Amino acid sequence: MARRLEPDYLVRSYFWKELGGCLFLSRRYACAQRAYSESLKLDTDQPFVVGLHADALLFCGRYRDAYEELENEFQHGTMADPKFLLMRYCLSVTPEEYLAQQRRDPKKALEMLETLAAMPSDKDLDDILARDLLCSVAWFKYGELHLSQQRDRDAMLSFLWSAIGEEHPYVAWANAFLVAMRLKDSVTALLILQTGYGEAGQSFVNELLELCNRNAIPTTKEETKKMILDIVGEFDERVREKGTTLRVSRHDIMGMRIVRD
Repeated sequence: MARRLEPDYLVRSYFWKELGGCLFLSRRYACAQRAYSESLKLDTDQPFVVGLHADALLFCGRYRDAYEELENEFQHGTMADPKFLLMRYCLSVTPEEYLAQQRRDPKKALEMLETLAAMPSDKDLDDILARDLLCSVAWFKYGELHLSQQRDRDAMLSFLWSAIGEEHPYVAWANAFLVAMRLKDSVTALLILQTGYGEAGQSFVNELLELCNRNAIPTTKEETKKMILDIVGEFDERVREKGTTLRVSRHDIMGMRIVRD
């Protein structure tokens, strides 16, 4: 219909961008990557689409390519989306051996998870990530393991990967925020807060407020709650000013146990 009304519709950058989004949500990641690439060929000045293209590369198992795309945009000073900034951070600090191009096998990774002990070893989890680097459950368990070993920086990275990965649970964002606050890493905590609320809304806020009440963190509960509510207020104000854009969550939320001390 659109093509009949507008003959050059197929050479509009926004057509390829929207098509890429539909394909990504259908888990056709290679097709989504090509659609985003077409959009960028037609209009190179689309920082957000660069991030979407990198996201599709990530889910194609092309981790180094995704990092290079995000890093290039970051160096140009045009990357502003907090989620893509967090994705760049994860790729930049993850050991190089994890980032080799991978033919992802999520089904096999989940099968291997079913045989794990309650607290698996590093090797157990590495074997699963060798099948699928974006296995959310494996990264979440890595976060728990790192917390038990008092490796908070590694725990934060693991929870971030869990949130970025296939299942995309807001509980992982909440745990990543908690650990960032323990580390007094306010920059990363702010990015997590913006991303988690942008994707999960009030459910994410409720999780964070519960964490504030149950966990010892480097700031007082009142200070942390004020930080959360200030960001929520700022985010909602921007939505009111600019109008809303329908943005479907790319995956169902998967319930996971919140790590508590």
